[in-house]
Amino acid sequence: MKLTSVLISICMLESCSKFQAPKVQSAADISVIDDRTDTLLQHPIADPILALYHFENDQEKAANFRLVVITDKVLNPLASTTLDNSEMTEQRNEKDDVYNREQVINSFYNTVRYAIAEFPKQYSSKPLAHSECFATIATELERMSKSKASQRTLIIFSDLQENTDAFSCYSEDDQKMLTEKPKRITDILCKHRELPKDLSGIVIYFVFQPRDRSSERMFFLIVNQVYKKLLEPKGARIVIQAQNNQYSL
Repeated sequence: MKLTSVLISICMLESCSKFQAPKVQSAADISVIDDRTDTLLQHPIADPILALYHFENDQEKAANFRLVVITDKVLNPLASTTLDNSEMTEQRNEKDDVYNREQVINSFYNTVRYAIAEFPKQYSSKPLAHSECFATIATELERMSKSKASQRTLIIFSDLQENTDAFSCYSEDDQKMLTEKPKRITDILCKHRELPKDLSGIVIYFVFQPRDRSSERMFFLIVNQVYKKLLEPKGARIVIQAQNNQYSL
């Protein structure tokens, strides 16, 4: 009886240990946010983003892609597609095609290319009255913080010019507050939409090519006074760049 009790206890401990430490999936989770509320010089193109999946190094991994379009609405449209890992796709390989995995990866690539090229076209590329940049970014980070993927990347194409009832970059008073009392701005934004507590392992690219010194100044003011101060202490890694043809750390 004692031996049986010990064996049961060991089994229970192993079960709890497995439950408490979920395995990190060999997967790449990439989200792109494309701001369509202003006439930006840079928008996403497919091939540099697809290169981030690094299937040339690991064809067996799973993959996820999402494209979120910032409009003048709180709820923004999105396109998404997923690729199961090789074990799952092989189960559906009824003809035992030796090139099956290569074909499903190419199909995933083509779906991503189509989404990036065609999906945003139905939404405005002219200045709009409202822009929910922070809420859109926070929502996507909330989803990514729960992802078990081994690679999590968020790419943001935006000038980050917030224009909501809570805060507007086009208000002189709010601009002054951003410069002199940035903590008040971060408090306002986080009250409007909370950020996840832990962003460890997430790489965030801010892609923006300024038209002039004024737009560049405002962009860096928002990045440095708001996003860096909020995201980096939570473990996110931030990369700022002007080009859309390559992403490197």
